[in-house]
Amino acid sequence: MAVLPIRIMGDPVLHAPATAVAEISDDIRQLVADMYETMDAA
Repeated sequence: MAVLPIRIMGDPVLHAPATAVAEISDDIRQLVADMYETMDAA
């Protein structure tokens, strides 16, 4: 697992629309696990 960088308010990427998730793949599951690890480490 990995601790991801946290985006701060005002970061332009936070204004971009998200891509719809059509299928929950192993990549999506890994991303969610990494996000939880990042949250716990913050």
